[in-house]
Amino acid sequence: MTLLTLPKPSAAQFAYESLKDWILSGFLVPGEKIDQDEAARKLNLSRMPIRSALDRLASEGLVVKVPHRGVIVSPLSDVSLNHLFDVRAQMEAIAVMITTASATDSAIDKLYNMLNYQQDVGDNTLSTILEQNRSFHRFIVQLSENDVLLKLFDSIWEQCERYRRIYFQVPNSNVRILKEHRRIVDLIAHRKIQNAADYMVEHTRASQKELLNFMGKQIAPLQYKLISLLEHTSNQSQQNL
Repeated sequence: MTLLTLPKPSAAQFAYESLKDWILSGFLVPGEKIDQDEAARKLNLSRMPIRSALDRLASEGLVVKVPHRGVIVSPLSDVSLNHLFDVRAQMEAIAVMITTASATDSAIDKLYNMLNYQQDVGDNTLSTILEQNRSFHRFIVQLSENDVLLKLFDSIWEQCERYRRIYFQVPNSNVRILKEHRRIVDLIAHRKIQNAADYMVEHTRASQKELLNFMGKQIAPLQYKLISLLEHTSNQSQQNL
């Protein structure tokens, strides 16, 4: 029997995945300048794949190239958060409508089992809570059997990751989310199509509102300073053209 050998990722792909993980995990914080030489040293790579990775991350909005300053991790902002959550609310509402109409009993049983596991996890590690939350929402979208929705979900969810890590610092946020998740599954189980869609939007808006409030109290002053710096630098660059 011949064993298949999986190809190793290219240096550029490895650099991209590593830097992206550092940003999404919070190892590199919003507004932090990325030292390309240091990144290359840590990853045992040359600077070329690091530059290539940063180009990809810039196209995804995770980093910003600032003239005369280098590359920094994109600041968080209420505008960006609102845009992401507005799209997510409507996208997941469509998905849950389809799922409520078509989900099998075994699929609904799996949703309840996921809830039970979330409850058992409780206030476990942040990474576990985040993964269980993602798995729950993704499974509902997956049950819609709509590949376009699933791809959109993966893209939006990934962009929300940095905000979500902040959100789960809100006291009792996991308790509220679990309660609302159970309500969503109950509505799916009872085939309440419009009610499920409306509540999914309400669920997303509640997280959005709490996160905006928490950001305003905890990190907004710093972020707004960073955004002002970017705007000032951009204006100077345009004047020099």
